[in-house]
Amino acid sequence: MTDTLHLDFDRHRRLGYPEAVFAAGKTVNEVLAAATRLAEAHGQVLVTRASTE
Repeated sequence: MTDTLHLDFDRHRRLGYPEAVFAAGKTVNEVLAAATRLAEAHGQVLVTRASTE
């Protein structure tokens, strides 16, 4: 995972809604890495602005 990805694992507790992965501008591998880490931590993940790639 690159240094440009910052995952907020505590967002749900603080704000009442979970972190999502904003896919625009990220490589497929970056999106997969972020989504995998969030899914492992929370059991589910939302990816937004994903391309057909």
